[in-house]
Amino acid sequence: MNKIPIKMIVLDLDGTLLNDNKVITERNKQALAKLKKQGVKIVFASGRTNFMMSLFQEPYVVCDYHLSFNGGMAEDLFTNEVMYQVTIEQAVTKEIWQYLADNLSAYTAYSQEMMYFYDQTKSIVRNKLSEYINLAASEQVNISPTFTELSYGEIESKPNVDILKFVAYEEEPGRIAQFREFLTEYQQVKAEATGYGITGIFDRHVSKGAAVVKLRNLLKIEKDEVCVIGDYDNDISMFNEAGLKVAMVNGTECLKAHADYVCPDNNHDGIAHFIEEYLID
Repeated sequence: MNKIPIKMIVLDLDGTLLNDNKVITERNKQALAKLKKQGVKIVFASGRTNFMMSLFQEPYVVCDYHLSFNGGMAEDLFTNEVMYQVTIEQAVTKEIWQYLADNLSAYTAYSQEMMYFYDQTKSIVRNKLSEYINLAASEQVNISPTFTELSYGEIESKPNVDILKFVAYEEEPGRIAQFREFLTEYQQVKAEATGYGITGIFDRHVSKGAAVVKLRNLLKIEKDEVCVIGDYDNDISMFNEAGLKVAMVNGTECLKAHADYVCPDNNHDGIAHFIEEYLID
């Protein structure tokens, strides 16, 4: 069959390129490597922080660009240049931080260089970090996170800290509703569910889709030359900026309704299946 011509492929990580063990399989790696040899730009887009994406580049896997913080930061992996970042206004940052510090027991705040977390979040943070650090170590990659632990009611006291993202860990619907109601006072930010019981807070201009547009324009690539693959509702904004939209079969029903194709799940090399069938010559 005739292959679909593209110049850039943008892939979500968790639930899409990564299997449930948070690993990229060899088959998926090989499919991406073949696609890169055809001259296609490889882009990973995630709600993860830049640090939590840092393993997912060469030599572990081919990749040209990272769109981290749900599109709040773009990095060129060849030059190690931060191409752009969108932070939350500092006055708003202080108000949100104080609310989280006083009302929610589990939250984190992220700048480009630092992760801040409240004591009650320690087990969540440690589990995520240890899983990630161990994966990196298994690939002979040494990763050392930088973080600051805060006490109850405390926020970062240093002036001019630019925060890209807050994350609130809360599963109780009433408390989530209260927090979202509080956020309506600040039109400069928006909240998105980035997983069950996980709410991300970003500048209102941040989205994966907006990041795809910026990168596409920088690279002079047309919308219909872009393929996007994802699994969650926060990938819809990327779908809107791509000519070829692919959802994982394990994805949300909402996302699949917006897709041109649905590929096998993330535990059965779904990415490779699609690339091999539709994109590789």
